[in-house]
Amino acid sequence: MSRILDIDMDFFLNKIAIEKTGDVRLDENDYVPWKEKGFRLFLEGRCNLSKENKILGRIVKDHDKAFYFWEELIKEKNIEVPFQVTHVDAHTDLKAGYPSNALNYILGDLLHLPVSRRLKEFNRNEMGPANYLSFAITCGFFNKVELVIHPDFDYRDLPTLFFKEGNVDTSILEMKAYEKKAIEYSNFHCPVHKDPEIPFQIIRYEEFQSQYYYDYLVFCQSPGYTPKTADFMIEVIKDYIIEI
Repeated sequence: MSRILDIDMDFFLNKIAIEKTGDVRLDENDYVPWKEKGFRLFLEGRCNLSKENKILGRIVKDHDKAFYFWEELIKEKNIEVPFQVTHVDAHTDLKAGYPSNALNYILGDLLHLPVSRRLKEFNRNEMGPANYLSFAITCGFFNKVELVIHPDFDYRDLPTLFFKEGNVDTSILEMKAYEKKAIEYSNFHCPVHKDPEIPFQIIRYEEFQSQYYYDYLVFCQSPGYTPKTADFMIEVIKDYIIEI
């Protein structure tokens, strides 16, 4: 089984920016990045990365490009689905209702298709940096999701409809298809289809310690959610990956 480490630079700030648009950088006086030493300690001590044993990886500007990277790895048969992802981010990237109404599309259209057809047929205009992880789950990419959360993490960022019994505390993802009329009236009691359950573990930053080594790494800049003073992390990441 392949394991992928998926990191967003906005995790390493003193606080979280919410629902921004565009690439205007954050005010560096309000949003303060970690120091280089602490950043490296996290990568090496918590994520088991090593400058001596680099792993394959990609640096992206916007986080939905991670989806396309994984798709590329799948098509080139470098990884098999499902695989495990560790998502280190100030946001869940499951926010299927923002900035579009992708939640209705996922529940009312995409999940009605056999999983074998979803990757090829889904409307990519519905996907963006705030929801790409929802589409990766819907396309059957994962057999386990780990979410490493920022100290100021807002649990309202988790879409309860994606969880078993509509309850995040079950720690089980269960994607469910609904008739469009049921969605229109917010009647989510009788799904017409349920995908297989997927373990979903929420891990607080101070409790995170990877028990294994990763096969690939994605590092995202997210310029609209980070100040320029955080960009040094991009060069630091290059010490730990072979860019592909």
